[in-house]
Amino acid sequence: MHLIRGWESRFSPGTTGGLRLSQARRFRAIEEEEGIGDEHEGAIRVARQASVSIGQEGSFGLPVNLHVALPGVDESDMMLEGVMPGETRELTQRLAVNDSQLASPYLLCFSREPETAEAWESLCTALPQRYDTWTVTDDLDALRFEVECGIKRWLMQHSITEHEIHRAQGWVTYSYESVPPALEPGEVLEQAMQIQRWFRKGRKYQYQQEYRLAWSIRSPQMEPFPEVMDIELTKTGLSLFKPWVQPIEF
Repeated sequence: MHLIRGWESRFSPGTTGGLRLSQARRFRAIEEEEGIGDEHEGAIRVARQASVSIGQEGSFGLPVNLHVALPGVDESDMMLEGVMPGETRELTQRLAVNDSQLASPYLLCFSREPETAEAWESLCTALPQRYDTWTVTDDLDALRFEVECGIKRWLMQHSITEHEIHRAQGWVTYSYESVPPALEPGEVLEQAMQIQRWFRKGRKYQYQQEYRLAWSIRSPQMEPFPEVMDIELTKTGLSLFKPWVQPIEF
C-alpha cells in the first residue's frame, strides 16, 4: 500500500529531521479554519427525549402547525403539524457533548496514492493549497515503529518514566451526511474514550482518501500533554518518507 502526504517544504521530515504530531482536536481546528475540515469530526452526541406542547388559550380549539427550535436538535426549525390544543408531542434532542477536558490522540495523516489525473485533482482540491512537496510511504509497520521510538525519546527527554501508549490506525470512514449519529446515554462514556471516534468524517470530505495513525498517551507525570509534539526521527525513519511527484502519465 502506497500512501502519500503533502507538506509545506519547510516542515517536511527531510528539512526538520523529524515530525510534528498534533492532537486530533487541534488538527480539526486547523482544517476547519482552512475550509477543508469537518467541524464535527470526533464529536460525541447524545440522544434524549424532550416534550413540546401548545396551550389552550388563544387556540380556538383548532389544530395548528407549530415551528419549534430546540437546542441541539439537528433540524434548527422543525415543523410539528396538526398539534391540538393541550397536546404534547415527544421529540428527540441530539445534543453535543463537551469533551474539551478529554485529551485527544496525536495523529499522523496520509492519503491514498492517486492512480488517475482525476483522483489527483480531487485530492489537491480537498487538501491545503499550501502543500508544495509530497512524500510517499509504503512500509507502515516500519513507520509506526520509528514514530513510536521518537515518541518514547520525547517522553524520556521530558523525564516521563510512567506512561501508557494506545495506538490505532486505519482508513477514515466518511459515514454521515452532516453530523455523527447520536448515542444512547449509556454509550457516551465508552465512546468518549475511544480513539476510533477520530476516524470518522462527513461524506463531503471523502476525496481526502485519508489513512491515519493515532497515538493516545497518558502519564501521571504530565497533565495535560501539549497540543503538539515535535519528535526526532532516525535516518531509517526519515528514509520512509520518499519523494513523490505526479506521474507523467497523468
